Amino acid sequence: NVTDYWDHKISTLKETQKREFHEWVMKVHEDYQSGTGSPGYLQRVRALSEATPMDNDSDWTPQPQRMEESFTIHLGSQLKLMHNLRLLSADVLDLCRHKLNKVGGIVVPQPQRLQTAISLYSNNLSGLVLLVDNRINSYTGIKREFAAVCQMSTEFHFEDIDQALE
Repeated sequence: NVTDYWDHKISTLKETQKREFHEWVMKVHEDYQSGTGSPGYLQRVRALSEATPMDNDSDWTPQPQRMEESFTIHLGSQLKLMHNLRLLSADVLDLCRHKLNKVGGIVVPQPQRLQTAISLYSNNLSGLVLLVDNRINSYTGIKREFAAVCQMSTEFHFEDIDQALE
């Protein structure tokens, strides 16, 4: 069956990409921890950018300005705890979209995407709560928009949204 053949090919390619991306993130993290850093990192970014298809410049849209403020909160008199808090006003889906970044004509991933990937393997976790209606298999409103954003980028850490909802 042709459909099964292509489903298998796509699944195999996704698994290969996941493994390669995981190895790349771990290597960049090791370079960062050891302080050897930049040359190896840039070489891997260039290799990644060469594999990334070039986008048409007509699809580029300027990023909307967002308001944000950071606070540091100290709690406790005996045992002091410090918490960093960042409030921002932005379209929640903009935080989820994968945007390509061009530096000198070379497509490079945005630093936020790399930092998010590295933080998945750290002890400092962050999250985003997206409130949607309670109908699991219904894609309406922001849930439909979120599903579309999920389909636009290969996800290397979690299952596809359709598989996650099953």
